[in-house]
Amino acid sequence: MNAPTTLTVVSGGESRTHWRDVTEAFEIQLAAFHAYVNDGKPPLTDAAGGLEDIVTAQRIAARYAVLNDLPLGGESA
Repeated sequence: MNAPTTLTVVSGGESRTHWRDVTEAFEIQLAAFHAYVNDGKPPLTDAAGGLEDIVTAQRIAARYAVLNDLPLGGESA
């Protein structure tokens, strides 16, 4: 939707840093994948981070299925 995303980092209660961007997360991921494949740059997330993302997505799917009385199979069940 290209809505700006703002990340605010507060450190020690004394300083604030703001980043504002309209780049979609998928575009960033796609560019990082391209850099990994073509230039050998390391991925933004390691295997543990990827596994955490998968587990989180499975938990979301499982909860949605429970709340909407839907059948769910596979690892998410």
